[in-house]
Amino acid sequence: HKCISDIYVGENEIIAKLHLDKKYEDVIGEYTLYPGLLDSAFQSTLGIPSNEKQKTSGAALPFAISRMSVYGKTENDLWVHNKRPCDTDTLLLSA
Repeated sequence: HKCISDIYVGENEIIAKLHLDKKYEDVIGEYTLYPGLLDSAFQSTLGIPSNEKQKTSGAALPFAISRMSVYGKTENDLWVHNKRPCDTDTLLLSA
């Protein structure tokens, strides 16, 4: 699923707008967070500029979630905020 419709890049963060195509409207209600939107939220982290450590060690790829909060069922449109605190390898994802 290609759900990233817009992405805004800051120094250590991005904000991405995700949009799920209307052809999935029949099944989105079956999920609290539709898998295609979750996948796109992860993909959006690749838009965050590299920190100094990554410039020497290669690109960081998101591969695990240690904690996630979902406050209700999602709709077809979703905003995601990804942030790298200070100069660490950690990425924070809020949807």
